[in-house]
Parts: sequence; C-alpha cells; structure tokens
Amino acid sequence: IRNQESGIRKEESGIRNQERGIRKEERGIRKEERGIRKEESGIRVQESGKRNQESGIRKEESGKRNQESGIRKEESGKRNQERGIRNQESGIRNQESGKRNQERGIRKKEEGRRKKESAISNQESGKRNQERGIRNQESGKRNS
Repeated sequence: IRNQESGIRKEESGIRNQERGIRKEERGIRKEERGIRKEESGIRVQESGKRNQESGIRKEESGKRNQESGIRKEESGKRNQERGIRNQESGIRNQESGKRNQERGIRKKEEGRRKKESAISNQESGKRNQERGIRNQESGKRNS
C-alpha cells in the first residue's frame, strides 16, 4: 500500500513537473517570438535611421545650394541697386539738360520775334526811303 501511495505521489509529481515543463516551454516560445519582433523592429528602426541620415545629407546639400543662391541674389540685388542709383543720377542730369534746352529755346524764340519785328521795321523804313527817293527825283526833275 505504501509503495502504491508513493507511486501515486510520484505520478502526480511527474504530472505537475510535466505541466511546469509545458508552461516553461510556452514562456520560452513567447520570449522567442518577442525576440523576433524586437529584431524585426530593430531592423526597421535601423533602416529608418539610414533614410533619415540620407535625407539629412540631401537637406544639407539643398541648404548649401540655397545659401549660394541667396548670396548670388544678394550680389545681383546690390548691382541692381547701384544701376538704379546711376539711372537716377543720369535722370537728374537729363532733367537739368532739358531745362537748359528749354531756356535756350525760349531765348531763340524771343530772338526770332525781335528779328522779325526788326525786318518788318526795316522793310517799312525802306518803303519810306523809296518814296522819299521818288519824290526827290521828281523834285529834281522840276528843279532842272
């Protein structure tokens, strides 16, 4: 009977050990699966890091190009500003030259009017002299 009871206890202990073994095996499987997921996640994170690094390099290069473009635009802007100043100065000179031309035109117009008046006056004086000459001629004929 004792041997039978001992056998039963050993059998029950064996069953418990077997169940414990199954639970340990299941835990091991879950751990293994978790490890696989972590490994896959690590690979994805690594790939993402690589993409971010490449993106960073492209952005850096783009930034350099933009900076160079900005410098060229700044230089172009300075040249345009200088050209604008020169054009403004040239405009002022042209304006002054225009005023002088206008004044010269006014003087010439007045000169022309005076010459015209003088010519008319000379013409009238010439007519009177002509008439006087004719009268003198007639008077001379009568006197002779």
